[in-house]
Amino acid sequence: VELGEIEHSILDSLDFTLTENPIHLVTACVATISIVDVDDTKKIIAYCVLSKKCLEEVGIKTFPENVKGIICPPSPLLVVLRARCMERVRKGTTPSTFVIIERIPLTRTGKISRQALPVIENCVSLHDIVPGVDTSTHLSNYGR
Repeated sequence: VELGEIEHSILDSLDFTLTENPIHLVTACVATISIVDVDDTKKIIAYCVLSKKCLEEVGIKTFPENVKGIICPPSPLLVVLRARCMERVRKGTTPSTFVIIERIPLTRTGKISRQALPVIENCVSLHDIVPGVDTSTHLSNYGR
């Protein structure tokens, strides 16, 4: 499976945005990378730029300064993102980790700069950014 196919599977589809209230959009942009872990396991990481409304739903009013990425913990948001992948790409190609980022880094020619995406070890958990947030009750308005 191509990384672009995985990215497309996570994005809000055109038919979804036309039939639903646009306030319920989840993802605005997505980039994925494939890495080999220390134990030689191949993993896919998805970097997602969430819609403003979705960020507010999970408790982020503005993206924190000096934070490269926010790891999505087990939550309804994670369920929605994984479900989108599992619906649209073959088994085993769903990203193991979803990271919320402020914007997708681009090269001078406007292509995704995968090398500029934050290293997972430099990212923080959503619980570190929004202490005490109950992620189990958020995203009640988000389907698919």
